[in-house]
Amino acid sequence: MIRSIFIPVAAVLLAGQTEAGSFASSSDEMLRQLTTPTEVQPQAIKTRGLKTRGIKTRGLPTASSNGGALKSRGLERVKTDAGSVQINQLPETQASVNLKVEFDVASYAIRANSLTLLDELGKTLKRPELSGAKFIVGGHTDSDGSNESNVELSFNRARAIRGYLVNNHNIDPNRLKVVGYGETTPISSNADAYGKQKNRRVEVLKLQ
Repeated sequence: MIRSIFIPVAAVLLAGQTEAGSFASSSDEMLRQLTTPTEVQPQAIKTRGLKTRGIKTRGLPTASSNGGALKSRGLERVKTDAGSVQINQLPETQASVNLKVEFDVASYAIRANSLTLLDELGKTLKRPELSGAKFIVGGHTDSDGSNESNVELSFNRARAIRGYLVNNHNIDPNRLKVVGYGETTPISSNADAYGKQKNRRVEVLKLQ
């Protein structure tokens, strides 16, 4: 199902930004991406014929106000701390960053080799430039397995990351909202292993 999770610069590539699907590894890079505003919202889906469960971009119209991204318009549901909601009910965001965080297979146990990366994230969230800022920690999967199990696993993995940040870096839990997107917002094709690896990620999005 999901062997690793990543934390995207954005689901849609905008001029002058790091390529979507690349991953930050240092606090400085994380800070740069989280303080570089974008117009991309968490419900954005790239337009390059991406598939989730065989449906190309779900036949949705383009939204010119969002750089050509396709919005799901509430056709997809995600899991939050408050329960199941439509994607377009989530708060608006202004920036995001991807980190490659690995988990045990079909589990939300964080692997030891990813803890240094999460420590960098913890340092980033405490830097003065982000003082008081709130974030979505969003889990994403590829299209393997059922959508229901993917949503649940992505939610639990995102929640595990929040728990690590709260317990090991004293981050106020009220600053971190958890969302499990499952397979609903791919950043690459699910037709091959390379694309699936990119889609397995956790996305940290700064709220407006």
